[in-house]
Amino acid sequence: MSAAIIVIGTRFLLAPESGAEGFGLPSEAGPYLAAKGIRDIGTGLVGAVLLATRRFRAAGWALIALAWIPLGDAVAVLAWDGPGILAYAMHGGTAAVMIVVGAVLVRVRARDRSPSMAREAAAGAEG
Repeated sequence: MSAAIIVIGTRFLLAPESGAEGFGLPSEAGPYLAAKGIRDIGTGLVGAVLLATRRFRAAGWALIALAWIPLGDAVAVLAWDGPGILAYAMHGGTAAVMIVVGAVLVRVRARDRSPSMAREAAAGAEG
């Protein structure tokens, strides 16, 4: 997921008109397109760092919190009279996937932290 959003952000910086069309906004959106590209790259980097450092639970919570971004994107597309299918299917679908994947990451990591595993980890750190 992180790599995909970084690629999308890079597309907005390198080919803003094409990115706008795929997003559901008119290419006249101007500086917003560059801001969106930068935002997407930053978002992807946060996710990549959390996953690379094996902070799965934090990555899950971050995904859940960051799901507000595609929801806001859906509102922006609708407000600019963009295609409803892009607003609901692409942006709404992205938010739903982020929430589900985030919940899985939070739940899986929480379940893996049984009391016996915590004692073993602490004993290994002392020895």
